[in-house]
Amino acid sequence: GIRVFAAVGGPSGVGKSRLCFEMHASVVARGGVFVSGKNDQYNVSTPYGSLASAISQLVRPMLASDAVALEHWRTVLRTAVGDSGAVLTDIAPVLERAIGKQPPVPPLQGAAEFEARFVSVFLRFLGAVCYPGHPVVLFLDDMQWTDPATPRLLSRLALGTEGDDQRGPPLLVLMGYRTNEVYPTHPLCTLLDAVDQSPTPLVRVLLAPLDPACIDLMTRDALSLTGDRLPQDVPVEDADERQAAVLARFVHEQSGGNPLFVGQLLRSMYESSAIRFDFDAVRWSCDFERMRVNDDVVAVTLGRLRRLPSQTQQILSVAACLGNRFVLEMLVAISDQPLPTVRDSVNEAVRQGLLLQPITAPPSPTSPPASSPASSAPLPSSPSPPSSVML
Repeated sequence: GIRVFAAVGGPSGVGKSRLCFEMHASVVARGGVFVSGKNDQYNVSTPYGSLASAISQLVRPMLASDAVALEHWRTVLRTAVGDSGAVLTDIAPVLERAIGKQPPVPPLQGAAEFEARFVSVFLRFLGAVCYPGHPVVLFLDDMQWTDPATPRLLSRLALGTEGDDQRGPPLLVLMGYRTNEVYPTHPLCTLLDAVDQSPTPLVRVLLAPLDPACIDLMTRDALSLTGDRLPQDVPVEDADERQAAVLARFVHEQSGGNPLFVGQLLRSMYESSAIRFDFDAVRWSCDFERMRVNDDVVAVTLGRLRRLPSQTQQILSVAACLGNRFVLEMLVAISDQPLPTVRDSVNEAVRQGLLLQPITAPPSPTSPPASSPASSAPLPSSPSPPSSVML
């Protein structure tokens, strides 16, 4: 096992979250666990909000285990948290279903003592669920909106958890952030400086907007002018080449190379018939007059939202009140709509690329080595609720 930190930065919409979530399938396939937490712009004053989500995702699969495995995990976690489990169940109530009702913790004199106790209990909890053979990837998104306490906890983690060796448990702490919203004294920058000075390796990845050459490749692929998608019996004409070049230039000018905006623009052009497939000629054609729009990408995206069925718009409005991640069953409960109606509306938004359906996977069938702290029951590999959706 080895402990590694990684920071993925870039402007909004450049693909930071998508890149990080692409790791999910490969992590689970190797017997690992991928959990995530997203910082909320309007809850910066709430400590450990993103970690609370990650704790819940780690615990839920345990609750779905058989009775023997659940009892094992209950013993392991109770041993880890000791008499201080309430500091975790207070922010992640679902943990109480695994370890039972916790006794109240004694009051402390100040915020510093409270924070030190929370850090100690959380690190022991993390050490119990993260062991050789079952690595954990902890993805914390939108770290530009982090609360001040979480980076201090992560700094302590970078220095080494309680009782671990120099390499630490098999853990990857993955952080996404907007580079244009942090500054030298921002808590995230302070954390990254601390990790640089610690024994824990730090990998920095900066994502930039797509350059014109990349967008040219994307549009050519979309118009079937490259690769195996091009019908062998249909020649590529000079007009097609010019059309692709003009389209690429237009998309780059309108989007600034932002991948999210590129996708929204191409979808909007297709929906407005600015790009359409000519079945008689077996080729795509572009109506450049329709493409001469003055709207910015935000207006284009809002236009796509307004073109959704009214029922879908209503359901999405309710979903937005739940935050950036919601569970279908909860949306059904508060929308006062039947499950088929809500599911159809959510599926339509997913098809339109306006919602993201997280990847889930079945629990890992492998057992951890006998030397691991959880040797009699493997940690399930699917931490996400089966019907969760992300905005």
